[in-house]
Amino acid sequence: MNDTTHYAECWREPGHQACAVAEVVRLRDVLYERSKERDEAQRDAARYRWLKSHFRVFSPDMGGQHSYTLAGSMRARGPSLDAAIDLAMEGTQAP
Repeated sequence: MNDTTHYAECWREPGHQACAVAEVVRLRDVLYERSKERDEAQRDAARYRWLKSHFRVFSPDMGGQHSYTLAGSMRARGPSLDAAIDLAMEGTQAP
């Protein structure tokens, strides 16, 4: 491509099929990246909901600054915090 016949949206013009294909490929790559980001956000949200369900109010405060604690004596182990939470959510633990 060169600047005299190609420009940012030349893929919209007749005769620029290769440009249109390149734009489709670019958009496919953007969609793939966004899908990965969405999947990670969904995993993070699931971890948050799981953790939230395992906390209880420890000390209510009239001013609204309550203290919270984990219910029971839950412990989580794994190679990272996310992995430890994932294993705890599954009911398994890393060795």
